[in-house]
Amino acid sequence: MYEKILIPLDGSELAEIALPYAEEMGVRLGSEITLLSVSDSAEAPEYHKHQVYLDGVADSTKRGAKRYLEMPEEAIKVEKAIVVGEPAEEIVDYAEKEGIDLIIMATHGRSGISRWTLGSVAEKVVRAGTTPVLLVRALLASDK
Repeated sequence: MYEKILIPLDGSELAEIALPYAEEMGVRLGSEITLLSVSDSAEAPEYHKHQVYLDGVADSTKRGAKRYLEMPEEAIKVEKAIVVGEPAEEIVDYAEKEGIDLIIMATHGRSGISRWTLGSVAEKVVRAGTTPVLLVRALLASDK
């Protein structure tokens, strides 16, 4: 069903809220999880920063996925990718090129004027892409 799951990450805690959902779904469905980071630049310092971040998150994701099924971490399929460009565009393009079956990403869940003023990568991905998207709503401090 969902053989390839994509998790776009930007280094924020908000984006990482989607990880536990991907971990559980990935393990239970036997899916490959791909962590995608979109960089502003292909220059060495910027690109390296994204690589180090994804390496850490990939290790954490494997440990997290292990909670759902007793298996060695090596058996859990977690890939990493870095692309350069505008986030929403690159997420949609990557999903289409790589045959991604599901994108899981977090959103603030804003409504009304603030959503349109601030813009939303999640909103753009949902509207522009053809890949199914599972949005995980992050609770804001004002929601508690």
